[in-house]
Amino acid sequence: SGRGEAALEDSNGLEDLLKDSSAKINWGLLQNGGRDQDGEVRSLKEQLRSTEESRNEALDECVKLERTVNDLTKRCDTAMILVGEGEERIEQLEDDIKEMKVIFHDQLSIMADQLQQATNS
Repeated sequence: SGRGEAALEDSNGLEDLLKDSSAKINWGLLQNGGRDQDGEVRSLKEQLRSTEESRNEALDECVKLERTVNDLTKRCDTAMILVGEGEERIEQLEDDIKEMKVIFHDQLSIMADQLQQATNS
């Protein structure tokens, strides 16, 4: 029963303290401070939610950009292959033209020799 009496005395002491007007003001400030902390916690939670939302949006954008980069890389690789094949084909055609020029000059020489022989005979 000693503890119960001490608790009653403490609660009565608090009530007596709150009867004093300056104590009431201090108590009110403590209560308001608690409300301010609640508001601050709500504000911080909102900031956290907003920051997480921004982070998620940034991650989504990164994924989109990565897909775009991969697509462009594949397209570039394909273009490089096509350009390489085109250059290879051009080289083949240039070699064919050189060979045809040699054959044409050889035929011209043969025909010129034949014409000379025909005119000399």
